[in-house]
Amino acid sequence: MDELNYAIDMLVERQGLLSDYDSLNLTPLDDNNTIYEFEAINDMSDIERYLIYNASKKQDIEDYFKFERDLDTKNYILDVFFIPVIIFNNWDDEMNFYQSVFDKLKTAKERRRLKDIFASKISIYMELNQKISLNIDDEVNYLEYLDERNSYTSNVKGYIYNISFYELKKLFNVTGNDLFKKNIRKGNKGDKTISDIKKEFKKYLCVHVYNALRTEIDRTQLEELLGISKDVLVNNSPNKFWFCHNGITIFSYDQEEFGRIGKKIVLNPKNVSVINGAQTITGFYNSIKELKLELLSIFQDFDNINIDIDKSLEDASKSIFVKSIIIQGNENYVKPITCGLNTQVPILPEHIIADSDEARRLNKILKKENIEIVPEGYNSVFDQGYSALDFAKKYLICIKQPGRSKNLRKNDLKSIIEQAVDRFNGKSEELLKEFRTIGEIDKWWKTYKKEREELYLNEEDVVFCKYGKNYFTSYVLDNDYSSEDYFLAFDEFVKSMKKVSHNEITLNDFKKDDLFKSYLDNKGSMKKTYENNKISKFDCNQLLAYLQNNIKSRYSISVVISNYLSKCNIQIENFRVINRISGKCCEAYPFTGSVFSEIYQTNSEYDNKYIVFDDSKFKQSLEKEFPLFVLDNEVKEDNKKEIVKVHFIEKFTFKDYIEDGRNVFNKTIEAFQKGDETLFPKVSQKLNFHVRPKAINASDTFEFSNGNNITKRTFWANKDLINELITCSINKEVE
Repeated sequence: MDELNYAIDMLVERQGLLSDYDSLNLTPLDDNNTIYEFEAINDMSDIERYLIYNASKKQDIEDYFKFERDLDTKNYILDVFFIPVIIFNNWDDEMNFYQSVFDKLKTAKERRRLKDIFASKISIYMELNQKISLNIDDEVNYLEYLDERNSYTSNVKGYIYNISFYELKKLFNVTGNDLFKKNIRKGNKGDKTISDIKKEFKKYLCVHVYNALRTEIDRTQLEELLGISKDVLVNNSPNKFWFCHNGITIFSYDQEEFGRIGKKIVLNPKNVSVINGAQTITGFYNSIKELKLELLSIFQDFDNINIDIDKSLEDASKSIFVKSIIIQGNENYVKPITCGLNTQVPILPEHIIADSDEARRLNKILKKENIEIVPEGYNSVFDQGYSALDFAKKYLICIKQPGRSKNLRKNDLKSIIEQAVDRFNGKSEELLKEFRTIGEIDKWWKTYKKEREELYLNEEDVVFCKYGKNYFTSYVLDNDYSSEDYFLAFDEFVKSMKKVSHNEITLNDFKKDDLFKSYLDNKGSMKKTYENNKISKFDCNQLLAYLQNNIKSRYSISVVISNYLSKCNIQIENFRVINRISGKCCEAYPFTGSVFSEIYQTNSEYDNKYIVFDDSKFKQSLEKEFPLFVLDNEVKEDNKKEIVKVHFIEKFTFKDYIEDGRNVFNKTIEAFQKGDETLFPKVSQKLNFHVRPKAINASDTFEFSNGNNITKRTFWANKDLINELITCSINKEVE
């Protein structure tokens, strides 16, 4: 119990919790005394809850699975947020445990969950309480800098040593990523550059392994096995590492000066931080971890050769030295020195805000919908990961300030993030939905740039395509368009902005909010009122002629129809368009993406409960009546299509096929429950409706219930059904 109390003390200190024991509450949750629930008060008088798994003495995978289940129950079923904490002896202990659990898991979903928990949990290392002695290369050959002339910095001292990675591992092993707690970049976790760094470091390690084995295995074969060339053997010799890398900087802010005894230096791991070189350290030790698994696979069939991979990699780390600056001084000097060391790639205010308490509070809400704010150099594990600056811009778009978003002053960033914290605490569901829509619009804007520009060639319209993205996004959020209608929405957006502007619109208009405020003030008077039973009569032949003269691409059809209706002052909104050739539909009819996405967006993957058909958007879409334009096309000799006839159906609906929709919906839910995408209803089953992909591009995916990312899908009405309904409606019209 003394060891557990020590771990709790470290957690309290690390998280800045109140340390008086009246405010602490520790409750065991299992008979083995390995899982605990811990409550404490933070410095803002809020209760923080932690679920703790003690893996430092006994590591039982079943205990971990119980810890994971308990965490999911509390966070996703009881909706009470608990921060996961796991106690290990050291970093090696954690890595070995992670790998043992990973090897036991069989599905992508289970492994993804393990990865997510280990990425978000707090690690406490029991060996952190011991001072660390590091051997240096030469007790005489080192540099020392003491600034005794300036009274402000006279208590700051600097020393430069050559230290092997084997020795530095002693420090990293008891601190893990907490070794970078004063480093804003924190190792650039997930950044592409860290992947490149690891590839480079593996070359040095592989050259060492090559040199150790070249007398036992044919050299050509060994080069091929290790994936190294003769150039690598020359350029990546371990003794050249020192010349090719800038080194690291360790800041010791312990009240006691670190010990320098002969060929040893003694550091207190609780009060040191690597403030420059986090990439170097994390990259090197993760390279060893990954390479070990690779080498075990490579040499598993070499029974006649005695290969000790652990020993070989250990010897490699002993032979590779790095320049190490160790600074001794007051903790107040850490921040300015850290910023000074990163002047080439400066640490900006937005980098600091991304690592602030406000950002962490927002992430607790955002992560429920796979959105997060990420610090500089990090890549999000989620589809929507934003820097603090990008998040603030998106937030301003949500609150209808697109001009300020485009011209955001970084001095306002902190206040905007603080405002967002308050807004998300009160309207999280609404704002999360809008952030998901923003992600869709971002993809659409990028994917259809060329098609959009081809539709708006007039000089006065080009500005909308070049600079109007933020304004357009706020416009879509204000009018709740579906992704299928973004081209039509963009056309309506252009018209609306022109109506409320007294001058030609320029880039400067999109940098301010005045134009959008004018739109908001006048949209009531501009908005058309659509009533199905009061549609103005119009001549389909006139519309046909207008279409033939104005269509520029298949993306412009709805826009051209909208322009015609507007020109004729005809009030028809929310219409759909279907093309036919020889009286048959060209394709099946897609429902909006939201009727399908609500299945996985509203589902809790941990209790496996899904929305029921009677409460679904799919059923609402089947019951809905909407205006439909049917365009009959004729294929010409050059294989180009030409519209030859237009039909208008005032009230098109699928309401007579509700039960068929129910059947297809329930089969879709079954596919989610079983985690088997092959069970989605297919058009070949002739169920009148089916499920198939409908995405902006190949990277437009979602995480299916089995953990795989698959192309976004939606429900479709079969062509045979559409043909039947259209024919029936047109025949009634003739009668």
